[in-house]
Amino acid sequence: MFLPELILMKPAIITAVLVLTSSAFAQRGVAPNGYYPSAYRGDMFTGRTIAVDPETETLSLKYEKGAKAEEFHVRLEGGCFVPSKTGEPMRAKNIPEGTVLTVLYMPKSVQEAGGKKKVYVAIGIEFVEWNGSAVALDKRQVFRCAAGKGWNDYRSFGAGPGAAVLSPNDLTVPR
Repeated sequence: MFLPELILMKPAIITAVLVLTSSAFAQRGVAPNGYYPSAYRGDMFTGRTIAVDPETETLSLKYEKGAKAEEFHVRLEGGCFVPSKTGEPMRAKNIPEGTVLTVLYMPKSVQEAGGKKKVYVAIGIEFVEWNGSAVALDKRQVFRCAAGKGWNDYRSFGAGPGAAVLSPNDLTVPR
């Protein structure tokens, strides 16, 4: 390799190292391949529930690794459709502190007294730990939340950019 080529590659190598080291701690991720609301961009966060605000339906999650920590706040607008004896959606108040969740979320702008504010709303939740016990990987599933109304239009991430958007009717139509 010639010296000029090496000098040109140096910024790319430095950038790659910075991106990899800065994302090594972050507990945000991209959802695995699957069918999601068409407006969903794949954002998710995993953390332990540290606070619940039943009035605003907001969960505060915290991810800790060593001395570093990251907090994330998400709303369960309308609850999540976790099976229950009553058939009612699971609300923020039903999730005990200490529960470890993976939350699939979308940003939303809301009008408040001080102007517009960006909040995150859950479109799905997955339980990683419940009552101090880990949920086995083969038992985990994503439960749809009411904010993800668009679950009647699906987007698959496996196809890459420009993935097809399907409706449930398309999934049952013979090809």
